[in-house]
Amino acid sequence: YASPPCFMHELGPQVGDDAAAPALLPFLQELYECWITGIPTLSGLRDAVTGGEISKALHGICVEDIGFCEFLREQLLYLGSVVRVREESPGASPLNPENAQDELRSLCEGRDRMVHRMSMEMPSVRDYRLRSELSAMISAHQRRTHVIAVAEALLLLNRP
Repeated sequence: YASPPCFMHELGPQVGDDAAAPALLPFLQELYECWITGIPTLSGLRDAVTGGEISKALHGICVEDIGFCEFLREQLLYLGSVVRVREESPGASPLNPENAQDELRSLCEGRDRMVHRMSMEMPSVRDYRLRSELSAMISAHQRRTHVIAVAEALLLLNRP
């Protein structure tokens, strides 16, 4: 038979003693919007920095972000939320070379704020799976900051 943590994971997002989950809805919605609207910006950066290891790393970041967004969407739907993305969200369009630096700065600052909020919200999250995924998002953000900085520098160096 499966051990308790494995068994809980097999049951899906609804498992966990998290009576505070409805109070987390606005935070989870904001987190979802922040991550999903950043994907086109990161994809644009990946496309602008052609070839090489940085481009591969950016592709990996995009794929990882899509996975995070799918998880958050699943959580939001389970908790009864309507999953929405504001049309006016920054980063909702592909990277424009003319204002790439501003878009990337906005993306990174927005995610830095959300990572700080995730750290602050962690004590109120009792659901094992949600807590685990938020921890993974924090770690991923910290791990990838240098990749985005190097890609931005390459983009600026290759500007005509």
